[in-house]
Amino acid sequence: MNQTMKVYLTIIIASLFVFLFALTSPFQKPITSTAIEHQSVDKTKSATTVKTKESKDVFKVISIVDGRTINVRNTSKSLTITLNGIQVPTDDTKYQKAVEKKIKKDLTGKNVTLKKTKGTNYDVILGNQLEQYSLISDGLGVVDNETINTDHYSHELINAQQHAKSSKIGVWEIDGYVDDGYFNPEVIE
Repeated sequence: MNQTMKVYLTIIIASLFVFLFALTSPFQKPITSTAIEHQSVDKTKSATTVKTKESKDVFKVISIVDGRTINVRNTSKSLTITLNGIQVPTDDTKYQKAVEKKIKKDLTGKNVTLKKTKGTNYDVILGNQLEQYSLISDGLGVVDNETINTDHYSHELINAQQHAKSSKIGVWEIDGYVDDGYFNPEVIE
């Protein structure tokens, strides 16, 4: 067995012991399904990492309608959903094209976990990352204060927006393009 294999084997064994200890520890609070559902972000990882449980709400992304609307399907149903808590440019600007390119690259053909919020709005989780966070942190969207789900990921989305705004990236690079959560394409022309 080569040195690399020994290191991987040691890591796996150590991880197993930590996991087993965590399950049997008298200091551990019991975890209920409600606690798992409401636990939004694993504080030991980055703010983009989202804890999810195994869910029947896993769908394959079939197509992208626009920068925040996608068509998804699983074995029992097809849905057209809207990403929750985010507004993206819909005017014919480089920002609209950039957000559509990113969301197509990120999601098309991939499996995502959906967490229903309001109406047709959902939190869309790819792997362990909230897609809305990815778009907002890249400066390709802004927090939608009317639909943001305040008990889940709002703090992380607001922080991502503040970072993008202070870094002047994406929609924040032109002063006045974002005005009170809405886009003003006239400042570009």
